[in-house]
Formats: sequence, structure tokens, C-alpha cells
Amino acid sequence: MLTGSLVLLAMGLAQGVWQVPIPRLCYLAVIGSFLTWAFYRTWQKERSAFEAVTSAKTTEVEALGNRKDDEIAALRVQKDNEIAALNERITELSRRPYSEEKRRIAEQVLDNVMTLEGRRLLHHLMINEHVEVGRAFLPEIPDVRRAEQLGLAKQHGIVQHWENPPRSRITYWIINPQFRPVLEDVLYEGGRL
Repeated sequence: MLTGSLVLLAMGLAQGVWQVPIPRLCYLAVIGSFLTWAFYRTWQKERSAFEAVTSAKTTEVEALGNRKDDEIAALRVQKDNEIAALNERITELSRRPYSEEKRRIAEQVLDNVMTLEGRRLLHHLMINEHVEVGRAFLPEIPDVRRAEQLGLAKQHGIVQHWENPPRSRITYWIINPQFRPVLEDVLYEGGRL
């Protein structure tokens, strides 16, 4: 823009001082070309400033996107680990559909509380589903010991009384359904029978 001003000054001096005739069209051409050049330079500066701001915002958005991608990846890994743990638990439950606490209780009762006769009574209940209370089964085991052993098993929740139909006068000894899968594993392992 300074160059355009100097050219116009020189043209004015040439016309005024030296009396050189310069047509108006030349003045208009010089003014038009230098205004065009000034507008172009202004546009170019604004464009480069806009590109710099856009580039900074794009970089910021990409950084934010990368951070979010990292957060998403971390969340995905966490969820995959949770799913793997649940799948492992499902596999464990398919092999042993009971808790370790129930297994510990059953092992403790079978090993420390009940005798071999009591374990044989439980084995008989496992096979025959239910036996009427007071009925003599396994005649080689005296009634007193049978009642004592089944009472101990009932006290620990392994067996229970069952009435069919409810409020009838007939009561049966049955294996507690929660302990049946445990007993299917524990009763027959380790030479307990």
C-alpha cells in the first residue's frame, strides 16, 4: 500500500512540477491495481489466520478425540475383563452349581459331625429321594443312631422335613435341594462312604 502511495505521489509531481500530462485512466489503473493488491494481501492474511485457528481447533479436537478414544479403550478393556470374569464364573457354576461355602459346610458336617452310618443314611436319601420319618430304613443302623445322625444333618441344613401335601400327618426326610448338588460331589469323594 505504501508503494501505491509513492507511485501516485510520483505521478502527481510529474504532472504538477514537470508538466507531464498523465491521463486519468492511468491514475485509476494504478489506484485499482494497488487496491486489488491490498485487498488480496488482507484476504491472504485473514485466510492464514483462519487456517491457523482451524488447525489449532482441529489439533485440540483430535487430542480430545484421542483422549476419549483412550478412555473408551480403557472402558472396553475393563468391560472385557468383567465379561471374562463372569464367563469364568458361569463355567465354574456349570461344573459346580453351588457356592464354596456350601461345599465347606457339607465337608465339615460329613467329616467332623456325622459318622459312617450317617453318611450311609444320606446316601440312601440321595438315591430314594425321600423317606418317611419314623420308618425304619437301613435296618443295620439302630433307630436311635439313625434319628441322631439325621437330626445332626437337619441341624446343619443338609436334610429337612417335607410334608406332602402340606399339613398332612405324613412327614418325610429329604435332602435339602440347595445341598443336593454339593452332596453329589462331596459325599462320594475321598472315601467318605
